[in-house]
Amino acid sequence: MVKKPLIGASCILGILIYTECKMRIATVSDIHGMWEGINYPPADILVLAGDILKNYDYNRTIDAHQQLEELERLNSFLAQLVDFKTYSHIVFTAGNHDFV
Repeated sequence: MVKKPLIGASCILGILIYTECKMRIATVSDIHGMWEGINYPPADILVLAGDILKNYDYNRTIDAHQQLEELERLNSFLAQLVDFKTYSHIVFTAGNHDFV
């Protein structure tokens, strides 16, 4: 008898229970400040994969100050997605246009 590979397991009262686990990952990138207008699909994890913040002046110093304010708004927005159980985890990676 060939057993399926172990994907997930839990132990309840000493009984090992094997379960198949699937993880859904949604990815978004290159939205350049349009993060409020995105229809985010439901998933376990949301990955914001670079160039998420708006470029205001294409001057790194000016953009960094304005992006810092935008990042605070984005953080509140993402916290709501977690609070509403849309995602259990959110990963943010900065892109070459995210200067903060």
